[in-house]
Amino acid sequence: MVVLAVVSGVTWESITRPPVNNPAAFLARAREMSPPRPVLVCLGDSLTHGRVSDDWTMKIPSRVAEKMKFDPPTKADFMDPIWVVNAGQNSITSFVILQERLQAALACYPDYIMVMIGSNDVLAMHSPSVSREKVHTFFLPEEPSMPVLKKNLTAIVDFITKASPKTELALCTLPPMGEDIGDSINKLVKQANEIVHDVVDTYNNKNPTTAGGSSKVTVLEVGERLQSEIMQRNKASKSAMSIAMMVPLALIMIPLRVFLGMSWKSMTGLSGGSILHDTLHLNEDGGDVIADIVVEWLFLKNVHKAIAVKQF
Repeated sequence: MVVLAVVSGVTWESITRPPVNNPAAFLARAREMSPPRPVLVCLGDSLTHGRVSDDWTMKIPSRVAEKMKFDPPTKADFMDPIWVVNAGQNSITSFVILQERLQAALACYPDYIMVMIGSNDVLAMHSPSVSREKVHTFFLPEEPSMPVLKKNLTAIVDFITKASPKTELALCTLPPMGEDIGDSINKLVKQANEIVHDVVDTYNNKNPTTAGGSSKVTVLEVGERLQSEIMQRNKASKSAMSIAMMVPLALIMIPLRVFLGMSWKSMTGLSGGSILHDTLHLNEDGGDVIADIVVEWLFLKNVHKAIAVKQF
């Protein structure tokens, strides 16, 4: 019993502690870091937090450096040539981002913010027990639903664009849940992704474009790119386990990760999947897809020019 308690305690601490590049750590070190670099803040749930999913946020600086033909970064947290702040937190919903995470994100004075939130909202819509748990744990004022998700995403966009009008903002569509794309929960994911598009289109239609003619708020097609990747890699995706197996799989995989250092990719076969190791969270290949999407957006929004300006 003592051994089990120790194992459980170590595992829990490992998966819940903040990312090394979290907002508080960034603010504590900001004054000593020089010269200044552009700042990207990534807001989201466990898919961003990177403790039970691939930590793709740490891959972004090296990809930016490679595209700019710079030397590879050598630091372990806030790396040149772009400082990436991970403001993700396991299990949270869109309401928690709106109420609790935006101030910490904006305190980092970001040049870029990307938001990937809504997966836990969808899980709650799919499962009454998950809905009750989210309401109880995070003191939600109402059960997650599609209208609530749209309301929260709209408020998130409005808050960021008003509080930090020079910050480039992107909302991500949500990854599939389970690699059976035709599963009922992925029909909810599709609805949620339509809401992401609607929120961004509504904002951009009401607001003028930037001086360069581009929209102020961008949709990053994370869900579509990951779905395409799944279909290419796993032709028999209907044989993959459903999202209902996420918790049992996680109970096996997380201790193997914490105590044996196994990669998420090496364990993905347990679920019959290709990039979702426990039917919900990303393995290293899935993280690569998101990192590439973010880097494409950064260069579309002239991160290379921002780096050059701030370097001198």
